[in-house]
Amino acid sequence: MTYVIIKDRDTVVGSPFGSFAAALQRATDQFGDDVRHWMYLNLRVEENRQLAV
Repeated sequence: MTYVIIKDRDTVVGSPFGSFAAALQRATDQFGDDVRHWMYLNLRVEENRQLAV
C-alpha cells in the first residue's frame, strides 16, 4: 500500500510514498505543520487508490 499527498480536490503532490509516516513527513516539510494552513489548502495524506474504469 502506498500513500499520496492530496492538495485541493484532486491534485497529487509528489510521488507515492511507501508509508503514511514518510508522506506525512514530506507534507510537513513542504507545507509546515499549521493545521489552519492545511485546512485552507485542503491538504491531506491518503491511501493511493486506483479507480477501476
